[in-house]
Amino acid sequence: MCPTGHVEACASTIPFRKGNRQREQIFMTSEFPAETIGRPPPHTLTPHPSGLVPSWAASCTARTARAGTAPTSYPPGGASPQPVHRSGLSLSQTDAFVNPVEARVKDRTPLVLITGATGFVGHQVVHRLRAHPARPRLRLLTHKTSLPTCCAEAASVVTASLTDPASLREVCHGVDTVLHFASALTDDPVTAHAVNTAGTQALLAEAQRSGVRRFVRLSTTAVYGPGPHRGEPGSTDRPPSVTSASRLAGDTIVLAAGGTILRPGLVYGVGDVWAVPALARMISRFPHWINGGRARLSWISVDDLARTAAALATRTEPLPPSVVLHAAHPDPVTVREVVSTLCRHLGLPLPRGDVLARDLVTRLGSRADAALLQRLAQVGEDHWFDCTPLWSLTRLEPGPGIAEGFAACAPWYREHLDDEMPAPLPSAG
Repeated sequence: MCPTGHVEACASTIPFRKGNRQREQIFMTSEFPAETIGRPPPHTLTPHPSGLVPSWAASCTARTARAGTAPTSYPPGGASPQPVHRSGLSLSQTDAFVNPVEARVKDRTPLVLITGATGFVGHQVVHRLRAHPARPRLRLLTHKTSLPTCCAEAASVVTASLTDPASLREVCHGVDTVLHFASALTDDPVTAHAVNTAGTQALLAEAQRSGVRRFVRLSTTAVYGPGPHRGEPGSTDRPPSVTSASRLAGDTIVLAAGGTILRPGLVYGVGDVWAVPALARMISRFPHWINGGRARLSWISVDDLARTAAALATRTEPLPPSVVLHAAHPDPVTVREVVSTLCRHLGLPLPRGDVLARDLVTRLGSRADAALLQRLAQVGEDHWFDCTPLWSLTRLEPGPGIAEGFAACAPWYREHLDDEMPAPLPSAG
């Protein structure tokens, strides 16, 4: 069992499956496998025309009707006035999550429900909340994966499945905040929809029924597609992956109900089996700079991401309604800087020479499949997002960027990266 706040000490509880070829298939994504689903869903949810489950849509309609000609309150920062209920609570979309009776109990320790607590990010969030000065009570929802002892002993545990709405009954009872971090990472559209879209909708409906104050969902900037993206999401004619498409559909449902979407860029740190390992393999298989390594990327440490999630969960003021918060270090970093950092700490050779992204097909020819070409092309394009709203809302100072912060987690990567990296592709000229 690890002491509160010392996540590195329990990193061994996070499974790292060596030789898992599936993780090579994804780059430029922060999608984390938090719930393993093996069967198609036994049910189908019928959405309201608004995109909400029927009970949720009715609740929102009733709240809007009650607002009537009520007086207005003016939030800090010059935001638009919002109608208020006679109790003094805002009747914006955020209040789809507000139970006035619960909100008036000032001295009650808040209760936070976390899904995906066995995942890369969720596990770290649990430790952050355990050490938080607000001392919130924690309830962890698990499906098939056993919780590490360090988490299970510090929280109440409920067993349920996002694909079975009946099993979710009462899981949100008495809950103030839901941190929905569970997702399915899969190429199967049926499973992806069942967990990431319909499962999110079912949990959201239960949260509304139980009077949850706020609902925060972990998503990913991968839902925007390949890019390029510079500050704000750019248009693209290439659709996102099956997983990203299903998560985007779930995000839309949460936003329609007034919830909060947290979308990180690339995430690194103890427990990462996707971003850095995939980039290390790419360096080994194609040891050349692409477009000079000038493309800029949004990275965030898992520690910083967990800190922001804990801050959102324990914030005393209401969260802005229907908001997407990009999570990354404020300063985008170039591919050249990231790769140089990885090579220095992981003992990899620096890329040599330069290849234009448009020449990749010619250079690689028949030696590369379409997936590899797409990942390499992405390294040559900007993928960075404005994260100012998140740091302003949480009132936190970001930690060091990856160029400085990677040293702290480099020993873990050196221990857990696969023993044998793929052989580099020969130079094409």
